[in-house]
Amino acid sequence: MTLVAAGTSLPELTTSLVAVRRNCTDIAVGNVIGSNIFNILGIFGICAVVGPQSLQSTTIYTDIPVMLLFTVLLFPAVKSGNMLSRKEGAGLICAYSAYCALLVYTLGN
Repeated sequence: MTLVAAGTSLPELTTSLVAVRRNCTDIAVGNVIGSNIFNILGIFGICAVVGPQSLQSTTIYTDIPVMLLFTVLLFPAVKSGNMLSRKEGAGLICAYSAYCALLVYTLGN
């Protein structure tokens, strides 16, 4: 699912990178937040209307808390001068990479 999510997020990533290069950071942040909200609520909601969806315990006890933690970590980073520095961005990428590594590790066991 991580590979599929990465593939479907590439257009948003491209749009956000172009917006940042043109100094339109509000578009970049809005694009990412809007995409995430639509993916979580819209797509999951449509799937639930088509057929009942079950959540695995790992989703409830691991994925959702990690997603909330990343959201909480993002707010102070953005509020520090209304700008996300390269250092903060690198930290978020490292944290996400660690989370992906954890997912791969737990799948192997």
